[in-house]
Amino acid sequence: MSICSKHFDVYNVLSYIGLSCNYMAQTASPAACADQLAGVFRDIFNQSLSQSAVPTCFKRATIVPVPKKAKLNDYRPVALTSIIMKCFERLVKDHITSTLPDILDPLQFAYRPNRSTDDAISTTLHTALTHLDKRNTYVRMLFIDYSSAFNTIVPSKLVIKFETLGLDPPCATGYWTS
Repeated sequence: MSICSKHFDVYNVLSYIGLSCNYMAQTASPAACADQLAGVFRDIFNQSLSQSAVPTCFKRATIVPVPKKAKLNDYRPVALTSIIMKCFERLVKDHITSTLPDILDPLQFAYRPNRSTDDAISTTLHTALTHLDKRNTYVRMLFIDYSSAFNTIVPSKLVIKFETLGLDPPCATGYWTS
């Protein structure tokens, strides 16, 4: 599988991510080196995907505690990954999102561009109120908080879902199995 076959794709991602990362201020900016690095990283990324393995050094992260807004004494862990891994993730994400839009549920609001929680609430309220306009009707709603859902993803089920959606298995397995 080749998701970043063009030098230009990797160059753009390196430039964008390099400009948005400020925690590595002591090192050279990836944006400044993007033209020289794009071809090399393109080859590494494509090789990684073709072998269904992400290099271990790409997966290293520094965990820092960040205070939650509601309670400054309560912290959440944030993983600062390397700029190279951020680029790789962005390229894979862009590939997945460009592949899937036609088959995603139109009522899915999470992780979709130009959609928000407000849109989900508005759509739900509109549907409920439209239904309640009819005689002798009622509405039942169940709200479930999936805030920790991503802490319990089963990689094998995710791979099966990706394959069901028509994604190439290396894209689905590379991040989880190496």
